[in-house]
Amino acid sequence: MKIFKTKRFFALLLALLMISASVVIVSAAEDNIPNLCIDNEGILSYDEYEYLNSTLTEISLRQNCNVAVITEHSFDDVEDCAENYAASYDKTGRDGSIVLLVSAKERKYSITSTDGVGGVFNTDAREEIESVILPYLKSDDFYGAMKAFASECDSILTSFGSGERVYKKSFVDIMIEIGIALVIGIVLAFIVVFIMRGQLKSVKFQPSASNYLKDGSFRLDFQKDIFLYRTVTRTARPKDNGSSSSRSGSGGSTSGSF
Repeated sequence: MKIFKTKRFFALLLALLMISASVVIVSAAEDNIPNLCIDNEGILSYDEYEYLNSTLTEISLRQNCNVAVITEHSFDDVEDCAENYAASYDKTGRDGSIVLLVSAKERKYSITSTDGVGGVFNTDAREEIESVILPYLKSDDFYGAMKAFASECDSILTSFGSGERVYKKSFVDIMIEIGIALVIGIVLAFIVVFIMRGQLKSVKFQPSASNYLKDGSFRLDFQKDIFLYRTVTRTARPKDNGSSSSRSGSGGSTSGSF
């Protein structure tokens, strides 16, 4: 009887240790997750906030990508503000971040992603998310927009990971790849020409063709210069049309008003 009680005691102790270890592991994982729902405008109810934060946390842990929603009263630039939040989330070490920043007061939004998650949240993906949440924003249903954002991000990450969805590269990305290919081709061509030129060291410049003539085979009776034609080349003066810049890569922002 004592032996049976001893076995029950050790079994109960082992179960308690396993539960304690699982609690520690879960809490450690949650400690590495920042607050993914930040409502600085106070437009969400307590229940809405709790649901969004728990949903975004679950998605971020499962997909290994920070998915966050933020509201702000005002900002100097909506994209800069969203990029600062996205950069701070990237410090968690996950494969990139995507942030929805909304201001009910300014009536502006920005969907901002960082370079990560295999380039899944490129321009095409952000525009797809934009088309889903914009009707909610225009009707001032901010909670609905944020839920739709979380759901769409989760869907895109899941289908992209399974190979069901592949986004086309943007025009800027394609031009950059073409430019890189051209540079590599020019460098390789220069190396080949340089090697071939090095094999022609036996050829030397000679001021006359006397070495190619047999003695007494050529006779010059008189000499006369005749002007045949001339070539004129005109080059247009380049115009200063200003300059522009654009960002490339999988990270970037898609923003607007509603």
